[in-house]
Amino acid sequence: MALDEVRADIGERLQGRIPEIVQAIYVCILDAVPDPIAGLGADYQVGVLAAITAIVEYSLEGIKQEPGWSAPIPQAAAAQVRLAARVGVSVGTVVRRYIAGHGCLGKFIAREVEQIGLSGHGPTLHHLHRTQEVLLQNLTAAIEHEYNQECERARSPEQRRADVVQKLLADEAVGPAELAELDYEFHASWHLAVIVTGAGAKDALRRLEVAFSNKLLPVSFGDKTVWIWIGSQRKPAVTDVERALSINRATGVSLAIGEPGRGIDGWRLTHHQAQGAWWVALRMPEKLIRYKPFRAAAIQDDTLARSLKQKHLAPLASQRDGGAVLRQTLRAYIDAHGSATSAGNTLKVDRHTVESRLRTVEDLIGCALYTCLAEVDVALFLEELDGADADDPPPTQ
Repeated sequence: MALDEVRADIGERLQGRIPEIVQAIYVCILDAVPDPIAGLGADYQVGVLAAITAIVEYSLEGIKQEPGWSAPIPQAAAAQVRLAARVGVSVGTVVRRYIAGHGCLGKFIAREVEQIGLSGHGPTLHHLHRTQEVLLQNLTAAIEHEYNQECERARSPEQRRADVVQKLLADEAVGPAELAELDYEFHASWHLAVIVTGAGAKDALRRLEVAFSNKLLPVSFGDKTVWIWIGSQRKPAVTDVERALSINRATGVSLAIGEPGRGIDGWRLTHHQAQGAWWVALRMPEKLIRYKPFRAAAIQDDTLARSLKQKHLAPLASQRDGGAVLRQTLRAYIDAHGSATSAGNTLKVDRHTVESRLRTVEDLIGCALYTCLAEVDVALFLEELDGADADDPPPTQ
């Protein structure tokens, strides 16, 4: 008997036993891979039976065809895979069931081959084995594709945007369709990142959209955190962001802002800078925090923080007031960008008094202020944070 006649004969024999085969496979897969989720309901089980029936018919058609035959998986099987994804059955469970069902069907095929006296016929056995192997490969690949597609459809637009942004930040490959969904000009000359947290985060986003004509890439994480990038052909000004959002300072919003960056590398860098500023904002609620690398580093490095305070502030404690006046003078001087006159106006003393106090500081810490003013600023900042934390009420249990 020719091979094509053998294929047709086996296919026809098994075709008449489809109800029996379907029931056997159904029992087999439930035994091998029990339902992982309780209460899936009758509709799900009816769908399982419909999928098994469709796949058995599909497999028997494959036996009748020439080697290499393939066709899209039956709609009933695709629909059941999508349902599994929606109700939370894992793709691993679905695939394991198909493998178990494939093994059960293989036993029916082997018995039919034996009954027609071809169990020792090499070409027939090779064809059937290879056909079933290819069908299983095609089925599992199609099943995983349908499952992943359904999971993708089920995700919210915000989740999809967040995933693409995370891939871009990690410098991973992103497809053109994913980039198009973000609707943002990554090839813009300049980017500026802002991280907004707090109850008014969504309102802050709306204000920025108005201020920058919707040239934004926002990614929300819940209702109280938004990552935002502003894209522009001209260098964005941080002061424009401050001006657009200053009204929100008293509404429970913290703003962390990076520095403008160019190109895709600048897009990543400005976000990392905003994250550094965000660490500071966590300790200073109701504030708009611009990125200052030394401050961000000291917030996250306890050894650095203690070293700065020990070197630049501890010596001031030798004063009769514990250094309170010298600290106040230093803060006013730094905030005045090194102007003794402006600092004096803030403190209501003359310029000479400010300069005298600063010389005392230099004597106590053992260095000229112009060489270590940034370190002094961070040390004062850290001490101010410690004081703010001390004023906070204890957390409730």
